[in-house]
Amino acid sequence: QRRVTWGTDVAYRCYETSDCNVNARVPTAISSTAGAEETHMLEGFETALVSNPDFLIFHTSKLARGAEDPARNLFSYDAKSPEYLAEVFLLDAIVGQIASELKERSKRYRENWLLIGTSTNGGYGKSTSHAMSGYDEAIPFFIVPLAANAIKLKALSTPASQMDIFPTVLKWLNVAGPTNMTFDGQAQGICTNGIDLLNCTA
Repeated sequence: QRRVTWGTDVAYRCYETSDCNVNARVPTAISSTAGAEETHMLEGFETALVSNPDFLIFHTSKLARGAEDPARNLFSYDAKSPEYLAEVFLLDAIVGQIASELKERSKRYRENWLLIGTSTNGGYGKSTSHAMSGYDEAIPFFIVPLAANAIKLKALSTPASQMDIFPTVLKWLNVAGPTNMTFDGQAQGICTNGIDLLNCTA
């Protein structure tokens, strides 16, 4: 049985098929820890690792809260927004610390981790409305294998989407999906499971 540890308590629904409305794919908070600050996320990450889980799930809504805050009139989903860039750099630093700790753990315990980063949806201006002509569908998606041995990845198929998360995780864990479930997404980046560690060949 797979051990799943949540860094913050959130419930994910409607991630496997594209016939769901994009707004329905937003994580739903089920405790006050959801949307916690980045420092709390790191503390939760370190605590969660103690239980030796098969995978960890973390969520932060810092960017969304910034866009919704009427007092932060300089914040917008734009590379020219200093407040947006500051939040992105901070989040990038947190992800870097998580990657560094997983890399060290993979060496120490000969574990093979796959770090996947993505977003529920994109934004434009101060909005993530479904009516923003596709901006809400444009999401970041990155994969970092943190394994005992380095492996070559393949280029991501574009556009990447949230529906690609499940197939990618299942492939890495070498687990077959439910026979009665159809995935609209595809495994991204990797050509192997987390045991064999095979390189992508072109």
